[in-house]
Amino acid sequence: MKRLLLIAVLFVLPLHSARHQVDANPFQTVGHTFEDLLDAVRTLRKKTNPAAYFWLDMPQYPENPVFEPDGAGEAFFVLKVARTVPKAPPPKELEEELSRLRLSARYAPTYDTQRRRLAYYPPEAVAKLRRSLAPWLLTPEQLAKHWSADAMLSELEFVVARIPREHETDFLDALLTGFLHTNRKELKCTVAWN
Repeated sequence: MKRLLLIAVLFVLPLHSARHQVDANPFQTVGHTFEDLLDAVRTLRKKTNPAAYFWLDMPQYPENPVFEPDGAGEAFFVLKVARTVPKAPPPKELEEELSRLRLSARYAPTYDTQRRRLAYYPPEAVAKLRRSLAPWLLTPEQLAKHWSADAMLSELEFVVARIPREHETDFLDALLTGFLHTNRKELKCTVAWN
């Protein structure tokens, strides 16, 4: 009986220790599930500070999808899809940046020298994302109202959608299948909080 009790204690202690380590440093947690993402979105709605966002750390995507609150119970999905630079970067720096972004990316970023525009995702992928999230997308006017930094909006292109209250699962399903090429069961990501 003592031996059985000792085995049980030795089995439970490492689990408790591992759970404690994850609680102590959530940034070391890898492999969050769909339920974790859903819980994070619901937690986000309770944040009163608009800067209290989280992102999905998914190295196969050049830019991480970000989820932001507005401090009044709304939650938003934000994805930076392109950036325009004021002046052309030196060719060596540009190639280094593109190489870094292409390392493990599902989508290879491209640079348009005429427009000085770095596209993190191809136009067809962005169009598919917009179609998937169409019922929830913010209009340019709504976007300007929520993010009033005109300079930022002129240099960056975003896809921004309001995550519908009580229908978070519908929204996340559309995001997973329409853009992230996964589903609830197979989602592997890290939910990283600011």
